[in-house]
Formats: sequence, C-alpha cells, structure tokens
Amino acid sequence: MESIIDRRITDSMHSLDSLTTVLELAVWCTEVNPSSRPSIKQVKQRLEAALRSENISSKSKASMELQKSMELQKSMEMQVPPDSEV
Repeated sequence: MESIIDRRITDSMHSLDSLTTVLELAVWCTEVNPSSRPSIKQVKQRLEAALRSENISSKSKASMELQKSMELQKSMEMQVPPDSEV
C-alpha cells in the first residue's frame, strides 16, 4: 500500500497507518462479491480505531513539541546573566 501513497500527502499527516487503514478499507469495500465486503459495523470499528490512533499520535506530537519548547526556554533563561536588564 505504501508504494501507491503520494508522499506529499503523508508529509502533512500524523500517521501513515491511518491512511493505510482507510485505503485497505476502500479496497475491501469494493470486493466484487458482496458477501466478501465488510459490514458497516466493521467499517465503523476500523475507522474509529484509526481515528483513536490518530488522536493519540497528535497528542503525543503536541506533547513532544511542548517539551522541546520548554527545554529551549529553560536553556535561554540559563544563558541570561541574573543581574542583566532585559
């Protein structure tokens, strides 16, 4: 699946796994034999799982960015002499 995904799309996405899940579902939903297709319940469950994964990934990324920001701020504070006027 990853070989058919345009990298320009995935660069702005949090999770390649979520996109892969959606593509796999799309292929599954277009099976020639209707009895081989997923039920709407199965589709819903897979999409909800992908969304949960995406939300966790977003929170993790935001947490890492906040941590980096706090570390940068702390290092900048350490570089300023205590008696200097800003």
